[in-house]
Amino acid sequence: MTIVLAAWLPAVLAHHSTAVDFEKGTVIAIEGAVTNAEFVNPHMRFHVDVTGDDGTVENWQIETRPARDLVKRGITPEALATGTLVRVEGEPSRRGQNSMWLTGLTIGDGRRIAFVDGDGGQQAGGRPLVLPTNWSTFSEVAASYSGDSPFDISGGWSGRYRFTVTVDDLEPKPTPATAEALRLRAANQAFGTDDALRCVGVGAPAGMEIYDQGAFYLFGNGAALRRIYMDGRQAPDDWPLSMMGYSTGRWEGESLVIETTHLKPMWLDGSGWPMSGAETRTVETYTPSNNGATLERTMTIHDPLYTEPLVRTRGYVRSDQPMRESICDPQGFYRDLLNEGLIEGYLAL
Repeated sequence: MTIVLAAWLPAVLAHHSTAVDFEKGTVIAIEGAVTNAEFVNPHMRFHVDVTGDDGTVENWQIETRPARDLVKRGITPEALATGTLVRVEGEPSRRGQNSMWLTGLTIGDGRRIAFVDGDGGQQAGGRPLVLPTNWSTFSEVAASYSGDSPFDISGGWSGRYRFTVTVDDLEPKPTPATAEALRLRAANQAFGTDDALRCVGVGAPAGMEIYDQGAFYLFGNGAALRRIYMDGRQAPDDWPLSMMGYSTGRWEGESLVIETTHLKPMWLDGSGWPMSGAETRTVETYTPSNNGATLERTMTIHDPLYTEPLVRTRGYVRSDQPMRESICDPQGFYRDLLNEGLIEGYLAL
């Protein structure tokens, strides 16, 4: 049997975290007039002229969520037209530049929009789980399930259950890094070379759809597909390194265990911890909970860049929301490097 997961891996595939560039937990505020707004993905940005007490004007760049998320909240290009007065609250740049990650916005007409990273809902001890309207109970589903697996894992899953921002979330602490891992992390942070910023990969999904294809499972998220082979085959020696790697799976009781190798070098999290790639092996365990309404995921990362395995925990909840292809604009990454005078250094890497 093969399983296809429309999702992925470690952050190892995590989408780029804003904690790399901005001081999380520190909030400053500015007031001024909008000079331009770029409604692009994955991070929309706009610029504000701030006039100081001495009359000098400084231009600030504000980054925030994807354009589609803003439009849902009523923040359109018209709402941020040139000259619009705004009050902006946000987390300041780690590099001391006039830039911030948006946490609060008040537009000239008085509308206030609050933005927060992560999701306070569907956490352990938090708000009740929100299940699809057509979800029955696990016992009813199990009674009608006639597949070979001990648990029907197919269907849609949302990653907002036990959601945690993928930055410095790996255990144990402190991170058991080798000298080479520390060197690579410093280089990653200098230029923000996360593949997700350049739209090379979508990273760890906020949700996934799982399709039972018999010989494999297919995990899907928008345009991204990942195959998990369940028929005992092993990865060919000449299999190319990639973002998804080569995954094989097996059932241990009611838990689906997936091992992945043949990964390309990339980031393990949004703070720049590196992954060697060819020598990396990940082991994921998906275990049903809450009568099959949720999945508990534990990922163990084996990599010679670290003196002991790293562990990340997450969760998924049943969802009937369709997966949508991620929209990404790679130009923002290069534009930022150009504006910061870092493009030549990046190209020399």
